[in-house]
Amino acid sequence: MVSMRRETALLLLTLCVLGLSIQARLARPTHVDRLTPQPIDLRVNINSADPATLCLLPRIGPTLARAIIAHRERAGAFHELADLLEVRGIGEATLAQFAGLIVLGDPGGPALR
Repeated sequence: MVSMRRETALLLLTLCVLGLSIQARLARPTHVDRLTPQPIDLRVNINSADPATLCLLPRIGPTLARAIIAHRERAGAFHELADLLEVRGIGEATLAQFAGLIVLGDPGGPALR
């Protein structure tokens, strides 16, 4: 009986020590190499973007997005940035705000790059 109590106590002590050891390992901070931030190029393909994607651009709301798409469907793909000035509601100031945020990609290509 004493032997059984002693074995039980020894087993409990071993489990406690083992548990503390595991807990200590989990609590230790792990080494993580510093990551170098990479720029993300998320530009809108003006020739394939839907209205929701166009609305990601500054100063473009649902009405202007529909106007861009209507112009694109009527006149074809935009070939240069200045072509956007033909869309009613887009002037020099608007064009300047999103000039670096758009690409004039393939009409069948992805809307975001």
